[in-house]
Amino acid sequence: MTAGSTEYLKERKMNIEQVSPEQELKEHYVYELQDPRDDTVFYVGKGTGRRAEHHVKEAMKEDEREKAKLAKIREIRARGQTPKEVVIARFDTEAEAFAVEAVLIHWVYGHPDDCEDSTLTNIQGGHGRDTIRNKDDYDEIQGIDIPKPERSNDGTYTNQKIEKNERHDVENKLAALRKFVIQHHPEWAVSDVNMSHPMSPSICIEVAGAAKIECVLPGSRTGRLKINIRAAMNNKESIEQFRILVEGLGDKTKGIKNYPNHPYCKLRLEGFEDSIHIDQEEEILHSLKLAWDLIESTKLPLN
Repeated sequence: MTAGSTEYLKERKMNIEQVSPEQELKEHYVYELQDPRDDTVFYVGKGTGRRAEHHVKEAMKEDEREKAKLAKIREIRARGQTPKEVVIARFDTEAEAFAVEAVLIHWVYGHPDDCEDSTLTNIQGGHGRDTIRNKDDYDEIQGIDIPKPERSNDGTYTNQKIEKNERHDVENKLAALRKFVIQHHPEWAVSDVNMSHPMSPSICIEVAGAAKIECVLPGSRTGRLKINIRAAMNNKESIEQFRILVEGLGDKTKGIKNYPNHPYCKLRLEGFEDSIHIDQEEEILHSLKLAWDLIESTKLPLN
């Protein structure tokens, strides 16, 4: 051991002895080792006690394990610096610490075996690595992604939606909403309740030749009403007019969805919610009026 190493250990021991007792810490923690020159993270670990400080001591010995990590520490020491030891989080159980360690290694920084630009020197990937997505990997991964619902062509899925709509009285709720809207805006052309699409029961308010305000109430316990602006027709001319209308609204919308088959957009306005609880009639009416005024204000030559 060199004189410099001995001096470092004496200083570390003195600092530890001078630390006053503090509040009780959770036993398990996850930490990072960082290069103090640019704060680059080169190692992620988990431990208890003073585990995060042991790596520097290991680098002072002729230790051949984890060569890349120890070489990095020696490089930093050769510059007259010491790696930063940063505790990221503390946990009650080792399992929690293992999970966070593995996610940091694979998804946040990228393990050297899977990520070309990884700055880590970790050899082990951590517990549960097989069910953690690798950094920048957005492909569908079996065992990680949420399984897509299985749908058959025998009508089972549609029948389930119809049963759900009936169970939550969707048609009567939309009928009551339609009556409320007409009472306050008799000048609006409000459609009858449309239950022909079990996934999206709705009423619509015609605004112009190429746009309408759509109130959709999926059959769910939350009873939340979705408000969209949708193209009134599906021919190419009206769809193009709808595209111009939405672009004319600028940052007031969340853009066109489901284009070009059945295009619609959601609004992004102060005071406007694109999803409102069905019993909030006044809020719904306010949102519909905002949508109406917004479309009217475009002054586009719609049919």
